[in-house]
Amino acid sequence: MDEDEIHNRVLSSLSKCQNVVMASQRESQEKTTSLLHKALSKKFKNICVITSDRSFPEYLQKLGEEGVDYSKYSGIDCTAGKTLDAQPNRHIHISSPSSLTDLWIALETIMDTEKIDVIILDNVSSLINYNKELMVLRFLHSFASRLRKTGTKGIYLILKENESAIGDLALFTDETIKTWETDF
Repeated sequence: MDEDEIHNRVLSSLSKCQNVVMASQRESQEKTTSLLHKALSKKFKNICVITSDRSFPEYLQKLGEEGVDYSKYSGIDCTAGKTLDAQPNRHIHISSPSSLTDLWIALETIMDTEKIDVIILDNVSSLINYNKELMVLRFLHSFASRLRKTGTKGIYLILKENESAIGDLALFTDETIKTWETDF
């Protein structure tokens, strides 16, 4: 999918859906994620990203290098290892992606502090690597329900290799975008 396809597809999905799964192949994940952020940062004012692969400051630096306005972003950093510049309510660090309870508390803190338009979970595959898949799915089911109650949009990034989880996520999300498919 190119930039226009991602932009049109994602924004179209979010205009009619609350929770969207965006599955990509490992080799194209970084490009797809970048294009996603370019589209979202033009449309939404308050974006929260939950990172589990790199620290939130590194994530923002990468977005900035790609021309994304990251001043609209708050984040929950799930990377193991202490982030020194965590700012309460805009950037919360938890100890590990395996701590789903801490992730939930951080999510509640950010959502109770400011109106978030969209939350991007980057990425579900990492949470599955650190937790049992069933526990992650239960967490995400509660997460999707919380987003519905508040009117916040949710995007769940996941790798194609987690096919069973993609199918399970479809049970409680509204749409799945498979970026490797050109015919939607």
